[in-house]
Amino acid sequence: MSGYIGSFERIELKYMVPAEKYDELIRRISEFAEVDSYGDTTIYNIYFDTEDDRLIRKSLEKPAYKEKLRLRTYEVPSNKSPSFVEIKKIFDGVVYKRRISLPYDESITHLVSGKSFSSDSKSFMDNLRTKNGNLEISISRSLTKQEEL
Repeated sequence: MSGYIGSFERIELKYMVPAEKYDELIRRISEFAEVDSYGDTTIYNIYFDTEDDRLIRKSLEKPAYKEKLRLRTYEVPSNKSPSFVEIKKIFDGVVYKRRISLPYDESITHLVSGKSFSSDSKSFMDNLRTKNGNLEISISRSLTKQEEL
């Protein structure tokens, strides 16, 4: 059974911290915040693209609008691990993300082989496509890139 996670809208600011300043930054931040259960998590992503790599090529051009389709887990995945099928769009620096939580095996079965989602998940995906309007992603049914952050 799927769990609808919903939509996120945020502005992302990313910074490169020189290695020699990392410890001092962590020390200063620790006065105001503490590491939660996700702080020591490794994130695993599989990004999907078109047969001609249109999404990554467009992204490298730094356009005002871009989008990604990915499968994300917060642990080394096994068949029943929770995973997230995400559609991430960025427009003028604002990130819009919609995602659904599914067991990893169900996500892979659909995204890679093209088999249908269960009825609960299909309902979400239909809703996802409707709410995202002009979604340009056409899944090629093959993995193009896997990254570990």
